[in-house]
Amino acid sequence: MTQLNETTYLQEYFPDSDVYNLGHGGGSYDTITRILANLASLIKPKLVCIFGTQLTRFETYGPAGPDQLRNNGSWNMLPGLTDYYDDHNLQSQFQKNMLIVDLLSTKYGFEYILYKQQEFYGHAIKDPKLVEPSARDCTHYGSYTHKFVAKEFFDRYTRRQG
Repeated sequence: MTQLNETTYLQEYFPDSDVYNLGHGGGSYDTITRILANLASLIKPKLVCIFGTQLTRFETYGPAGPDQLRNNGSWNMLPGLTDYYDDHNLQSQFQKNMLIVDLLSTKYGFEYILYKQQEFYGHAIKDPKLVEPSARDCTHYGSYTHKFVAKEFFDRYTRRQG
């Protein structure tokens, strides 16, 4: 098993594969796409599981300089960036990032599964324990949720395989 950060429950479903958890807390679809674009040629994935994030998250560069990356969301929105909350712009950003993921999939020959956060919340309505803050910091989801998401990815993968 290969890990780049914390343990991943996906490994239980793919025991003979290397599983890389490339998640980045507070990230956006921009973050997901940037990390995948930078690492796909190095790790050569066969399957990429994307647990989508809120559409209202996005990356910007600056204000201190063009190489200062900043993840933006409702928790840290800078004045002047609220224009990004326009529904059309948010959907366009999402579509742009998914097009890039699709192109990377074609270029590097991997499958990908997208599990949108909106879909996850649909499950959470039926099982409120999914959204209880139970991680070490007592504000984020814990192992119960991570196991659920891993199983959801595996179920979607097996449905694809027929």
